[in-house]
Amino acid sequence: MVTVYTTTDPKQATLVEMALRDAGIDFQIDNENAAAAWMTSPAVPIKVLVKKEDQQSAIRAIEHALRAIGEGPHPRG
Repeated sequence: MVTVYTTTDPKQATLVEMALRDAGIDFQIDNENAAAAWMTSPAVPIKVLVKKEDQQSAIRAIEHALRAIGEGPHPRG
């Protein structure tokens, strides 16, 4: 698994999850317990991971979702 997105914002993590689901891409959330509890901090980022072979498709789906809400792409990994 490779990291395709990192954030400390649970709302962004949820948006990324929805974009990947809509694109049919399997993913895993690292630090999911922190995200579920809305207890994130810069010291404990939420990471979104996908299979290596899905990396480019996942990045495109995430960037498309972020542009749709008026945000530019964010640093990965």
